[in-house]
Amino acid sequence: RAEEENDWHVSATAYRNTLESEIQATETEERKTAREDKVARARDIKKEVDEIVNVFYCEVCNKQYNNDAQFQEHLNSYDHHHKKRFDEFKQDQKAMKGGPTAEERQRKEDKRMAKEMAARSASALALQALKQPQQPPPPSCPLPDGSVPAPPPSDKPSAPIKIGMTLMGNKSKGKVGGAAKKPPPPTPMAFGA
Repeated sequence: RAEEENDWHVSATAYRNTLESEIQATETEERKTAREDKVARARDIKKEVDEIVNVFYCEVCNKQYNNDAQFQEHLNSYDHHHKKRFDEFKQDQKAMKGGPTAEERQRKEDKRMAKEMAARSASALALQALKQPQQPPPPSCPLPDGSVPAPPPSDKPSAPIKIGMTLMGNKSKGKVGGAAKKPPPPTPMAFGA
């Protein structure tokens, strides 16, 4: 008996099993199409089963069941009824508080979106105006009535535009912006000293 089992073991382990990847590397076209057809059939069967089983889905509890018996058992369970009653309780509380209805929330959301769009369009117009500054026509261009405009008065140079922070000339420590720190006011005494 042991000798017979040893012969089986030797013959069974003489060569290792070939991997699926090794088989696919050397397979014929017939085997390849048969394998692809088998995979496609399995995928179609799974899709059909999912569509059939989709009937046994409880939306209240967000749970999926495989057959009618499991689904009916769940519908009669304490957990399902408890969850259902709790959801009804929350809806009643919202109604009692006088919270906004779905229509009011939608109206409010539409109003907010309109305001946001108006603000975005205004900022886009402002940005466009900054990119294209209004400049008077050059002095050599004639006006519609045929006259040439006078050049702008330039008796004193225009001041440069300052953007950001500027440093004051004061370089002493403890002073920011050239202003000295004021001493604190004297505190009044309740009982004369």
